[in-house]
Amino acid sequence: MYTFGRIVLRHSIARIIIIIIIIIIIITIIIIIIIIIIIIIIIIIIIIIIIIPLSGPVVGEMRDEDTEMP
Repeated sequence: MYTFGRIVLRHSIARIIIIIIIIIIIITIIIIIIIIIIIIIIIIIIIIIIIIPLSGPVVGEMRDEDTEMP
């Protein structure tokens, strides 16, 4: 019975370790996904910041021309 108890204990410990490893893997995957999303958002914001000043004056000039035409 004592050895049987030990085997069960070892199995439960192994199971706990496996569960912990799985949880850690899931958490790391979630963190990686969040980091990727944040990086993508930052890149989009940077692109918007770069493009809006470049396209802004052009759009402004086109609007001025449209208002001057009539």
